[in-house]
Amino acid sequence: VEKRNAADGLVYSVEKLLKEQGDQLPAAEREAVAQAVAAVKQALEGEDDAALDKTMETLQTQAHKLSEKIYQKAGEQEGQPDSASGPGKDEGGAVDADFEVVDEDKKKN
Repeated sequence: VEKRNAADGLVYSVEKLLKEQGDQLPAAEREAVAQAVAAVKQALEGEDDAALDKTMETLQTQAHKLSEKIYQKAGEQEGQPDSASGPGKDEGGAVDADFEVVDEDKKKN
């Protein structure tokens, strides 16, 4: 029962990930993951625990690869500077400058 619940949860998680982030992946990879999801669903309908274990392992491997690629793409996108915030745009940040401390009391004397 626990194994079936875990498989059901895995299917749900992967389907949700595909729905939310699938557009960031090539169609071939999305299809491979979708096939692994279908295999687990089919194994859930049967009574063969060995088949369920095998399909779950395959789906977990596919899901791991999927997550890796999504996070890798997200990291690449974060690493690229926006064109609006590139050099030449003053964002009001810190400015390097020379300054001289003037003591008002000494200045009056």
